[in-house]
Amino acid sequence: TLGAVDLVFALDSITAKVAMVSQFDDRVDLALNFTSSAFTMLTLRSLYFLLASLVHAFRLMKYGVGLILILIGLRLICGAWVGISEGVFCAVMLVIFAISIA
Repeated sequence: TLGAVDLVFALDSITAKVAMVSQFDDRVDLALNFTSSAFTMLTLRSLYFLLASLVHAFRLMKYGVGLILILIGLRLICGAWVGISEGVFCAVMLVIFAISIA
């Protein structure tokens, strides 16, 4: 199932990238877009298996990533009422990420 999801995501990404790049410049070589997307798909697949083999080393990573995603969601929801600077928010995310790796 992972391969099927990966394939669907990759095909969707290719068409979105080609549409977005072609919108700005008609002279863009489509072959370059397709080949760069193909190399990206190959690299992402290898990166997934690398991270899958390292998952036992970072036991707290899933909690750190979950907390970061919750903070991002809260910032999107409460952004109109609470003003947090980007620097402070990035620093908080980096601290959470560093603690979850350690």
